[in-house]
Amino acid sequence: MDINELKNFKKIRRKLGLTQADIAEKIGITTNSYARIEQGRAKPSYDTLKAICKELKIPFPLK
Repeated sequence: MDINELKNFKKIRRKLGLTQADIAEKIGITTNSYARIEQGRAKPSYDTLKAICKELKIPFPLK
């Protein structure tokens, strides 16, 4: 997964009217951890990535 794919998370999240805190709470991580993932500064685990995709209504696995 590259940084451009992670930036798409931000676009999709905003389109859905969700905050970073909303996603983080729903998937059980801190807002800071989610922000770092979205910024490309942290690599999510498989399970975390799957949970993010579910909340953002993105097909998983990513292509």
